[in-house]
Amino acid sequence: MVHCGVCGGPCSLRGQDRFACSAHITNRSCGNGHTIARQGLEERVLTGLGDRIMAPDAAEAALRAYAEETNQLNRERRARWNVPARSWRRSIGQSKKSWISWRAAGIRAF
Repeated sequence: MVHCGVCGGPCSLRGQDRFACSAHITNRSCGNGHTIARQGLEERVLTGLGDRIMAPDAAEAALRAYAEETNQLNRERRARWNVPARSWRRSIGQSKKSWISWRAAGIRAF
């Protein structure tokens, strides 16, 4: 999740709660010998996320995407339920006709 700014390789937690470039540590293929404290990195990340999440444009886009997805799911759900509606109405009509013909024939339903 943390990448080196020089080589783009992964950084890993080393020693006293500090992140360092793994390529530099393992085989010196990267010249980035700098480290960054875990707590300082976490604070920077959380600050950056807070700024982006609370930006009005980002919040509006997220709400719009949520509403569109919810509407699409609702349309799909209604489409699945509307197709059988005709068939169950037809079944009720046929059952009603059958019940009337049974009554006319003197057959009692339970």
